[in-house]
Amino acid sequence: MPKFVAKPIEIEAIQFTGKNWTELQLFTGFRRIDSNYRRTFSPIGTYLPNYLYETGAAELWVDAISTHLVVEVGDWVVRNERGYYPWKRAIFEAQYEPISETV
Repeated sequence: MPKFVAKPIEIEAIQFTGKNWTELQLFTGFRRIDSNYRRTFSPIGTYLPNYLYETGAAELWVDAISTHLVVEVGDWVVRNERGYYPWKRAIFEAQYEPISETV
């Protein structure tokens, strides 16, 4: 049976703390959604129906699937060549580790 290993892919990521809204909004920027420029990362209920109530969570616009996904405190927002994605903390930490940047 053939076996495979994942290719190493360098990404950029920021963990959502529930208090770093500005940092995440700057990281994700603005995207064209329904002919409007909107924040890609915003408080829950900004663009989604209010069924998610006040959770301290956020929503992230994901271009690849043309929808918003929920980002909870502790989740990571990842940027790679395909765009932005939310990752649960345990999954992110199992797959990625920090790299040191040399100047």
